[in-house]
Amino acid sequence: MAFTRAWLKSKGYEDEQIDELITAHTEVTKALKAKITAAEDELETVKSDMGDISKVKEELKKAKADLKETNEKLTAAEKERDDYKSKSETSAADLDKLKTETATKETERKKETVLREKLKSGKYSDEAVSIIFDSKEGYASSIEFDDEGKAKNIDAIIEKINAKYPSYVPKASTSGANPASPPANGGSKTAMSWEDIDKIKDDGARQTAMAQNMKALGLKK
Repeated sequence: MAFTRAWLKSKGYEDEQIDELITAHTEVTKALKAKITAAEDELETVKSDMGDISKVKEELKKAKADLKETNEKLTAAEKERDDYKSKSETSAADLDKLKTETATKETERKKETVLREKLKSGKYSDEAVSIIFDSKEGYASSIEFDDEGKAKNIDAIIEKINAKYPSYVPKASTSGANPASPPANGGSKTAMSWEDIDKIKDDGARQTAMAQNMKALGLKK
C-alpha cells in the first residue's frame, strides 16, 4: 500500500501529524534510496574490478532492515492512535451515562419531595404519608414539571390519592383540619376479621388494621 497523504488521512491522522510523518518517511526513504544507489554503484565498481561483493550485500541487507523498522514504527503509531481514540470514546460514553443517571435520580428525589410536602401541607398524618409512599402506586413518579420547574399535575395526583384512600383525607373541624390517619379497616365501622385483614395487600396498612382490631381479633380485652 502506498504511503500517501490520502492514505494517512483515511486512517484518521490530523494534517499536522501527516506532515510530520510524510517528512520523516521522505527523509528515511531518500536516505535509504541514496544508500541503495551508492551500494549499487559500489557493486558495479566491485563487479568491474572483480572484487568482493559481500560488503555490498551487507549494505543492502541493512537498508532493507531500516525500511522494515520504519514501517513497523508507523504501524505501532497507528495502533496507539486507535487505542487512544477508543479509550476516549468509552470515557465519554461513561460520562454521559453518569450524567443521565444523576439527573434521573435528582428528578425522582424532587418529585418525592414535592408530593411529600403537598401531603404534609394538606394535614395528612405522618402514618398516612408513609403508607401512601409505601403503596407502590407510583404517585411521585407520575408528577410532571413545567418549564419553570413547578409540578403542573400535583392537584390531579392528590385527587387520585383521595379517591384511593378516602379515609386518609383530613377532616375539617372547628379547630382546623385534623390530620387523617389510616383507619384500621379502610373506613368501615365494623370490626375486621382475620380474613378481612389478610386481604389487605399493603404491609403497612395490614399491620395498622391488626393493631386497631386487636380486641375484635381476640388479641386483647
